[in-house]
Amino acid sequence: MECQHPNCSEPGDYPLIVNKDGEKRRLFFCLSHHQEAKRLRASSSDVSVEDRIESLFGKKFRDATFSTFRTDPEYFRRIARKIREAKGGSGPAVTEEDIATIQDAKSSLQRFTQDMKREKEGTVFLFGPNGLGKTHLLAAATRKLIGAGLTASSWHMTSLVTRVWATYSEPHDQEIGTVQQIIEAMKEPDVLILQDINEMCFSNDIREYIFEIVDSVYRNRGILMMSANLTPEELMDPERLGTPAVTRILEPPSCVKKMTGPSHRQARKAYEKTSDSGA
Repeated sequence: MECQHPNCSEPGDYPLIVNKDGEKRRLFFCLSHHQEAKRLRASSSDVSVEDRIESLFGKKFRDATFSTFRTDPEYFRRIARKIREAKGGSGPAVTEEDIATIQDAKSSLQRFTQDMKREKEGTVFLFGPNGLGKTHLLAAATRKLIGAGLTASSWHMTSLVTRVWATYSEPHDQEIGTVQQIIEAMKEPDVLILQDINEMCFSNDIREYIFEIVDSVYRNRGILMMSANLTPEELMDPERLGTPAVTRILEPPSCVKKMTGPSHRQARKAYEKTSDSGA
């Protein structure tokens, strides 16, 4: 395929998602025009910050900010109480340590985001059980970075796995592209977000692809932000990400924070369940 820049007949080996005629399309460019198109996309003022956050994290997090992320103790006690009520009195009790981990994650990431805005590099890794607000915090940090003029791309790990599998089953589908084109596209932005790294992500192929991406950000001193329900030690297992990738993620400048406590998501489901039953 030729480069899709006008009057260019060079091979179009570099993919880029662009807005064309009001629609998102995957176009291919030669190296020089790929960089030009990337700069033009980054400088476009047609897309609001809210729209960009929604495209990266979903509509639920469109308005996510550090200010809207609650860390007051009574809020978490109420979450734990809702879960216990829905379970007939059993369920998790929130501890002072739980609250401290969430407050620390928020305040530390706020400070580190200022460093990333200034230095244009750094790694964020938030880990802990589902439903604690890891995605909200990543969206809040991304909002600040986009506001500072940085480009961003976000991948949910299940989506990445599905996309890679699709290249195997549809090797000639230009819309899907090749694995290497997917990896190159992931290296494009100033900020790369990898969400929800969990057990199902670790085939040999996916492990190698994640290492290539992490290593690229590491060598080029970019910004990588990640969330997982596994600890760094668990991810170092050779059957998961392995030590080489994880040590790059943890190397300073980095913000690595554990979050514990009752699940927002579980509390919401518990509330909806009791409401539906008339309790």
